[in-house]
Amino acid sequence: MTKESEEDVGKTAILLLMGDLDAGFFANQLKQHAPDTLCWHMKSLEQLEQVSKTEGVSMRLIAFCSGTVVPRAIIERLDYNCFNFHPGPPERPGYMPAPFALRDKASDYGVTFHYMTPKVDEGAIIQAMRFPITKDDNQEAIESNAYRALLTMVVQRAKDLADIDFQFEPCGVSWSGVKTTRKDLAALTSQ
Repeated sequence: MTKESEEDVGKTAILLLMGDLDAGFFANQLKQHAPDTLCWHMKSLEQLEQVSKTEGVSMRLIAFCSGTVVPRAIIERLDYNCFNFHPGPPERPGYMPAPFALRDKASDYGVTFHYMTPKVDEGAIIQAMRFPITKDDNQEAIESNAYRALLTMVVQRAKDLADIDFQFEPCGVSWSGVKTTRKDLAALTSQ
């Protein structure tokens, strides 16, 4: 979305913070359940900042495999109706956790769907899925398995995600482990 149009006022919109291909997939899934809901692909934090200020449109934000940290002001402006699909299990919060799972010789891995809060990967967890890491798995294999698991979650949750008033119930699983950063990844890969 580049500019609000008069016909959009009073509608609902889902802001999709993700890559182009993923945004197309999400829009397709969501439109099956809410054909009148607008799906706006956010390509930058600046665009998200601008669009989140649009008046007269009820919004929900969905981030998917995004390294963008959404500021507190945007999350509050959207009344915490913000969700993230994290490509790592609850015990691996933070940036690109797969290489750290390999370093730690983890026996399993997973993905997490959670509420977004001003602190990264600390919002209530709605769903976590796990899968084993085999002895032959490398980073690419783990990340591919995580991506497939996330897509499965999206398909399972599409109807509720499309209803921007739907309130997801936390599953009772908590975040744990060390939250990794870009700096941590750079240090790990430089070894």
